[in-house]
Amino acid sequence: MINLELLRIFVIVAQEGSITKASEKLNISQPAVTKHIKNLESQLKTVLFDRNNKMSLTKQGEKLFNDLQPIIINLEKIEKSFEQNKEIVLGTYNTMASKVLSKYILEYYKKYSDRKIIIINNSLEEMFKKLEIGEIDIIISKKVKEELYNKELISYAPIGNLENVLITKKKEAEEKNFKNLNNKVLYVPRNTSISLQKFIDKLNENHINVNIKRVDSSTMLELVKNSNDYGFITKEYVKNDINEGNINYIELPNLNDEFGAYIKKDNKFSELNDFIKILMYNF
Repeated sequence: MINLELLRIFVIVAQEGSITKASEKLNISQPAVTKHIKNLESQLKTVLFDRNNKMSLTKQGEKLFNDLQPIIINLEKIEKSFEQNKEIVLGTYNTMASKVLSKYILEYYKKYSDRKIIIINNSLEEMFKKLEIGEIDIIISKKVKEELYNKELISYAPIGNLENVLITKKKEAEEKNFKNLNNKVLYVPRNTSISLQKFIDKLNENHINVNIKRVDSSTMLELVKNSNDYGFITKEYVKNDINEGNINYIELPNLNDEFGAYIKKDNKFSELNDFIKILMYNF
């Protein structure tokens, strides 16, 4: 039996007349759309699109489209009726939610005033497990290594970049050789990002010894404000304190973190896709 999802993708491509536009509407990559169409053609043992004429339908493709379109439209209406009271369950960290995502969540509420976004804050490993079984709809996080999640079920969409800095209460924050860190306490996030690991490697290469302590962002800020210690943190998390002069910072060139959205590949929740588009368009 032919997978219903292949038939739905075929209808969307035929409606849009473009792999690119269909990819955007389906929220999957262009190569994936192309692969699905070829798979469907292989199963049906026929050619559905004339690739030399801007993805126009062949006679066989047109017949299949005319038969399928009303069925797919009705199925989408049925799905929509069950989604009307659905909440978006967002897995992320509290600091990410409050310091980075809050204004985009408000933007989403302007468009969908009758919707709710429920924020879940667990360990990243636990959030990926919940995403797989449908207890979470989307995870927004710094990009992580692919081996931490099931690539067969989950896809990643980049949204933007976050700048990492060192924070200190000292006035010599413009110092960039990091020698002042030698034998000092360095507070770092509980979850090791790719950029943090690069920074630690850089310190080790330069024989700079630090006493690393893992804390949450709020605790790190208070500890650094009241000591001669340093903290490695995302600049967006402490922007207000920097602007108000409560703390100084040292730039860390080339140590930004990409962040993005993790969703299930079979996601068909249109409002969720709109939330992702709001993030990508505005960030």
